[in-house]
Amino acid sequence: MKSIVYYTLLELHRERVYLFTFLMGFFIALVSLLGSSLSYQVGQMVTLDIGLGVLTLLMVGQAIYFGVTMVGEDLAYKTLYMVLQRVKKRRDYLLGKTIALLLLLFFNLLVLGLVIYFLASYEGGMKIDLYLFSLMGIFFESTIILFASVNLTLYFSRTISLMIAICIYFIGHSLHSALEIIEKKGSFLEVFFLKGVFFVWPDFHLFNLKQYVLYEQFLPENFLSRAFAYGLCYCFFLLCLMVIRFEKKQLD
Repeated sequence: MKSIVYYTLLELHRERVYLFTFLMGFFIALVSLLGSSLSYQVGQMVTLDIGLGVLTLLMVGQAIYFGVTMVGEDLAYKTLYMVLQRVKKRRDYLLGKTIALLLLLFFNLLVLGLVIYFLASYEGGMKIDLYLFSLMGIFFESTIILFASVNLTLYFSRTISLMIAICIYFIGHSLHSALEIIEKKGSFLEVFFLKGVFFVWPDFHLFNLKQYVLYEQFLPENFLSRAFAYGLCYCFFLLCLMVIRFEKKQLD
């Protein structure tokens, strides 16, 4: 497994993925400084709003793209057979790829998180604990969509997996609002159906802590423990599905 992690990271290094991260850090700094200079005494909020928004899009975008391509390309180009001959178990390959992609996401989170923190500190003070919780929420969100993307490539082509993963992300963000509306105005069957979908679909609303960082400055009671327990359970569930499916997948 260690060799798979190493060669996957080496492949990402050859593709100069880290340069895009630094470029996005420069973009966040430029746009944040420009936006804060045009605002009046809310420069810190502008910086956090833009920074966390760009960071989320980058993390989710890379999670979907690499989740679909890193395993999907090996399956499509038949290079997976040669790789599997060098590992003891099939799951070592899959887990090695997954760990490498998680390290990439953590690198993005660390670099851009520090950029946003220094920019926001320059504009004024902020609650560091809420900011760190917000970064953890973004990491959980991107990890879930990464695992979902890898799962999809084990069933569908890369193009179809990419489109489905994007739909999963946007629907996962809109389900909570849709459920609140349906509960007030919808019928019993509509509420029952939507709750059934809500039960199996990832609830990304739980990990969106930006409003608490920007406006409310506090978290509701038990919100954090519920969100992170949900994130850990959902990640473990998707990981188990991924390993089981890959172990049983016919590669000929």
